[in-house]
Parts: sequence; structure tokens; C-alpha cells
Amino acid sequence: MGGNKIKKLPEGWRWIKLGGKTGIADIVNGSTPSTDAPEYWGGDILWTTPSDLGNSHSIYIENTERKITKAGLESCSTTLLPIGTVLLTSRAPVGNIAIAKEPICTNQGFKSFMPRDGVNSLYLYFAIKKIVPKIQKASHGNTFTEITKELVQDFEIPMPPTLDDQIRIAGELERKMVEVETMRQAVKQQLEAIEALPGAILREVFDFEEDT
Repeated sequence: MGGNKIKKLPEGWRWIKLGGKTGIADIVNGSTPSTDAPEYWGGDILWTTPSDLGNSHSIYIENTERKITKAGLESCSTTLLPIGTVLLTSRAPVGNIAIAKEPICTNQGFKSFMPRDGVNSLYLYFAIKKIVPKIQKASHGNTFTEITKELVQDFEIPMPPTLDDQIRIAGELERKMVEVETMRQAVKQQLEAIEALPGAILREVFDFEEDT
């Protein structure tokens, strides 16, 4: 797979910050409507927490365990993020990531990246995913492990010369990641079958009908 050799940027590429005035995305915090107000909950607006991303192997998020109402949205500082926003969990834990496939809000456990003009969401997703270990390391040492907007916006990712290059690279990465997920599922099924073998072997000998 090419080893761990560090490569120089190809000609025409550049390093660019994730956020700030010169960055490639607007970084947005989330918030939570009051849980004491039932009128804020049970609507049709997607509202995600880090747990929604915790067990997912998908690149995209298109549904959430909890949803809020319009009144809930307007009651707090959460933002209705557009399709294509890259969501990064910034606490409990730091580093889970997904792309919004539907308009979505988040709680305060996220830093969300709304790509600016000329930035492909899928490319941004993979570029951030690559530096997640660095982001996690930067969050260590705090009493409560968390990455702040001020810290995360200064991380840099490599950008190819054109949007078409981003789309091409991201498409190839997505294809390979789908292949990896297919292999992961196949291995999971094999492991489950292996785990069931001892029981099956014992049943071959001891699976008698009990006397009644």
C-alpha cells in the first residue's frame, strides 16, 4: 500500500487551513434545545449526537435517533446544516466523521465543516479523516477531552489544483473504501460462523430429545 513514506506535494498542490478567513470551510458549533421543553422534540428536523456516528461505518449520515421541531431549532444556537456538510465529533469521542446526506443539526459535540466554493465535500471528508489522529492528539491533556474550533481551524490539508481533481481523487477513494467495507463485512460473517462452530460441534454429539 505504499508504506509510510512521506511524499512532497505534487506540482500545483498547496496546503490550506480548514477554517478561518483563508480556510476552505466555515466551521460551525452545535447546540441542544432544552430537554425540559417537549415542544422542542419529536419533530422532523434531524439532530445528531456523537453516538449516532459511533457504530457507523458509512461515509454518510441520513438519519438520527432524535429529531427536533422548528421551535427547538429556533430555541438554541444549533444550525440547520446543508447537505454536504462534513460533521466531525469534537468530544466523547473526538474523531468520528460523516457527511450530511440530508439537512441536519448537531449538538455541541461537533465541529461541522461547510465547504466553501470550489471545495468538494467528499474530498474534504477524506482529507480530514486522514488527519484525525493529529486532531485527537491535539485534544489530549484537557480535563475533558475536546477539540475547540480555534484549534481545529488551523489544521491544514493538501489541496489539488482544481475541483475536478478533488472529485476524481475522492471518487477513487470512495470506491476503494467500499471495497474495504465489503471485505470487512465478509470477515465479520466468517468470524461469526467460526464463533458458532463449537456449539454446532457439541450439538452433533449431545443434541438428544429430552424425555418428557
